[in-house]
Amino acid sequence: MLYINLIGLLVYGAYLIFHSADFITHYGFLGVFFTVFSMICFALSLISYVKSFKYIPFWQVNVFSLLSPIILAAISWPFFTEHFSAL
Repeated sequence: MLYINLIGLLVYGAYLIFHSADFITHYGFLGVFFTVFSMICFALSLISYVKSFKYIPFWQVNVFSLLSPIILAAISWPFFTEHFSAL
C-alpha cells in the first residue's frame, strides 16, 4: 500500500508538471495550490510514517495499517457523504 501511494504521488506530480497550463485553465490558481499543497503534505506524512518504523514496534504499525481504511471511512463519512454497504 505504501508503494502504491508513492507511485500515485509521482505519477500525479508528473501529470501536474507536464499539463500544468491545462490544469490551471480548468481549476485556476487555487486548485493548483491546494493540489500541490496536498501532495507536499502527503509526501511529508509518508516520510514520517516510514521514519516511525525505528521507534514503534512492528505489531503497532501493522495494527495501524490494518485499521487505517476504517479510520479513513469514519472520517470521510460526515464530510464527503460516503455511502456504506455490506460490500
